[in-house]
Amino acid sequence: GTLVLLQALVGVGLSGATCPFELLAELSPSAARGRTLNSVAWAWASGTLLTVLLAWVVLSVTAEDDEADAGGGKGGHPLPVPWRRLVLVTSMPVVLAACVLPCVTESPSWLLAHGRRSKAKRVLRHMDSVNRGGALHHLKKLLA
Repeated sequence: GTLVLLQALVGVGLSGATCPFELLAELSPSAARGRTLNSVAWAWASGTLLTVLLAWVVLSVTAEDDEADAGGGKGGHPLPVPWRRLVLVTSMPVVLAACVLPCVTESPSWLLAHGRRSKAKRVLRHMDSVNRGGALHHLKKLLA
């Protein structure tokens, strides 16, 4: 029961992971947007391959541990333990993303579309200061 609940929470977390991608697309300068978004796509693909590799390592190491324990008369771990370890390890990026989420800014375009011009200006000023004035020059015309 707990494993299913936690996997459902991970699924909800992953479904929201595309929001920062769209925000990154909105805030990237047009000259670098393709390269930036392509890098993110490659990171997702690499993460998927890493998950497969991690499953192979975690499950094979656990199987060796189980065989050694069974041979020693202690009895091996229950069958679901290797999968629980894998789920724990592969859930860490979602947990880390949840910790960083409060630091993600709101979309200036969304704020403008919903009549929150002063908040959009504050967000852009903050982002401009963090990026030393160069990254958001293309958005300043929105607030002119």
